Amino acid sequence: MAKAEKEKRDYTKQDDAMLEQAQTMHNLFEIDKTDFTIMYTHLDDPFAANWQLDIDSAQALPTADEEIAELEVKTEAVESQMELARTQYQKLVSYVKLLFPDSKAKQGIFGLNKYIKVYQSQTRMYDLMQLAFRKANSVDYKADLIALGFVQAEIDTLNTIAEELYDTNEVQEDFKQEIKLKTEERVVAYNKVWGAMKTVSAASKQVYATNYTKQQQYLLYPEGEPGLGKPQNLTATFDPLDPSPITLSWDPVAGATSYDVYYNVAPTGAPSGSFNLLNNYPTPPALVPPVFEKRNYYKIKAKNDSDTSPYSDEAWADIPASA
Repeated sequence: MAKAEKEKRDYTKQDDAMLEQAQTMHNLFEIDKTDFTIMYTHLDDPFAANWQLDIDSAQALPTADEEIAELEVKTEAVESQMELARTQYQKLVSYVKLLFPDSKAKQGIFGLNKYIKVYQSQTRMYDLMQLAFRKANSVDYKADLIALGFVQAEIDTLNTIAEELYDTNEVQEDFKQEIKLKTEERVVAYNKVWGAMKTVSAASKQVYATNYTKQQQYLLYPEGEPGLGKPQNLTATFDPLDPSPITLSWDPVAGATSYDVYYNVAPTGAPSGSFNLLNNYPTPPALVPPVFEKRNYYKIKAKNDSDTSPYSDEAWADIPASA
């Protein structure tokens, strides 16, 4: 059975620029339709109407920027819940150290030796909070912790925050998967519009073989337009359970011969700031070294001998402390 392949853009323009050009070209085609259909009967009705439906359908889909903005809201909720988890766990730690000031082993029962390795991972922080709750709520330690001032409500809060962290993380992860599906849907829809544009553009070379001005109106890439489009779908992936280089992935840009990768580091949750050139890579993916205990930001430009694309959108990965 053939392996399913990811749908790739057939064009190098930015999405909004392509749709804008599609509508302009369609409007021109409606005016010039008779010229085309004399020579190419397959461009007669309902070609124009179907092309317009495809443009309308593509325009109705959420844009990549809209999806990124929604993901940022969900990421902000996860980060807020992570901060609550860290604060409540550290509060427990202060009481555990009072209870067992001279025993690292007993402190370790509550996961103190794990915290530095997990405090930036949502799933591992959830596991740590559950461990802390089970031990704090056990008959072995509950009474002593309550006697010191870490009362039952504080113990229960460990579990409450953990479950809320799990839920917000699930919402975020589910939406990431939705974005992948929506991106595929958007690319399929946009490629369909571009396909009609290619058909009309190719026909125009014959229909207006002696009319330079009309040919220019139907060029897919008008003279003077940059040849390399903005790189799309940049992602940065880091596995804290198996520390290794960060993997940067993106959609190849038609006509590009290499890609400049730019980076910056900032505290977790802080904006990216100014970017610096890291290296040049021939093709995606790129493996780049992480900077620990920071948010690692990236963006890229596509290049060839004559052109350089606009910057891609940013991607980032939060890197925990080194093991």
